[in-house]
Amino acid sequence: MTSIATWFALALSVVACACGDGLADDRRQEGADARAEVADGSGPDACVADACIAPDECRVVEDYGCMGQVAGIAVEVNPGTRLSWHTNVDGDCDAGTTEVLLMMELLAERGPFEDTISPGTYMVGSDDVHRDTCGICIWISPNDVGDEDPRCYFGSAGTLTLLEIEERFVGRLEDVEFAAIECATGDPLEDECSSRIATVEFDSDYYFTD
Repeated sequence: MTSIATWFALALSVVACACGDGLADDRRQEGADARAEVADGSGPDACVADACIAPDECRVVEDYGCMGQVAGIAVEVNPGTRLSWHTNVDGDCDAGTTEVLLMMELLAERGPFEDTISPGTYMVGSDDVHRDTCGICIWISPNDVGDEDPRCYFGSAGTLTLLEIEERFVGRLEDVEFAAIECATGDPLEDECSSRIATVEFDSDYYFTD
C-alpha cells in the first residue's frame, strides 16, 4: 500500500514550483510579469513567483474563512477504505502568502472510521492530528515547500461531513484548525504560524487512472 508520505509527495508534484531565493523587488516584478503573461496567453502555463516568500514568513493565510464550494479532484485509492481529495488555493505574493494545496485523505480502520468509510459527520480527534495515525488526514502544503522552509500545516481540530462517497465525493469541512508540522516527517513544530478554514464544501467527480 502506498504510504501517506508517498501519496503526499505525488500530490505535491502536481503543483510544485519555485522561482529561486530571496524577496528582491525584481523577483516580485518577475512574478507580476509572469502572471500577466499567463493571463494574456503569452507566457507558460505554470505557477509563478509565489515561491519568492521569505522562509521566516508563515506563507499561509491565517484564516481562510468561508471558502464556499471549491473545485477539486477526488481519488478512490481503495473504494470504501481509502479516499483522497485535493484542491489548489491561491496565494498573494505581495501579502506574503503563497499558493497552497489543500489535501484530505480518509482511511478506514483509523480515526473515527471502522471497517469502511461511510457518509456521516465526524470530528477530527486525537488520532487524526498525526499522519501516522489519522483516519481524517487534512493538511495544507505551500506549493514551494522545500529545504528552506519545510513547514506544512496539519488539521488538529474540526468537523467533516460526508454526504456521498460512492458516485461522487460530496461533503464539507467546518472549523478546521491547522498546526505547523515538518512535511517530510509529519512531526509537529513549535511554531507561531497556524491556519484555519471556517467552511469549505466539495462536490467532486472521482478521478480514475488506467
